[in-house]
Amino acid sequence: MLVQGGIPAGGERDEDAFLTKSSFDTTVGLWRAPFGMEKINARVVRKSAGCLNYGAAFNFQELSLVPDEKSAKKHEKTALHPTPPEVVQKMIDAGRLPKPGMGPTPELRAKTRFLSVLVAEADGSDVTSTVAISGGEAGYEDTAKMVVEAALALASFPAQSSCTVHRATVGGVPGLYPSV
Repeated sequence: MLVQGGIPAGGERDEDAFLTKSSFDTTVGLWRAPFGMEKINARVVRKSAGCLNYGAAFNFQELSLVPDEKSAKKHEKTALHPTPPEVVQKMIDAGRLPKPGMGPTPELRAKTRFLSVLVAEADGSDVTSTVAISGGEAGYEDTAKMVVEAALALASFPAQSSCTVHRATVGGVPGLYPSV
């Protein structure tokens, strides 16, 4: 069961703030930018971690890794000024966006890919664990698989200590998965 919420009992901390500014990450050589689903996903993950007693210091942050500053600034703009609902509706009515429930065409889903990089850092330690997950179209094709795998992982391997998890979604990175 996923429970909405996600603010720690002691209140919101600096590390709980959603990413709104982009920056260049010298470790991976890419730009870190806001990710559109972070405001939903982070709350779900944090609340679930709280229900499973992952510890008060547990945190989850989700961001996009993009190849250039121009793309990073576009992500920033979208995070700070999302498209108003009336504009989205006009785009749907004009056929520029799919109607609710329609989703991308099978052809578009067939050529769309994702890559997620998860980094876990243990508190009070230099230990960092990184894993990369890739697959098909994430919005429709692989979401159900990810939800089941995440639930099994959380149920099977409860945390023994506090940690911070960073998830980066990579799109439009040359040599990885091009944006469609």
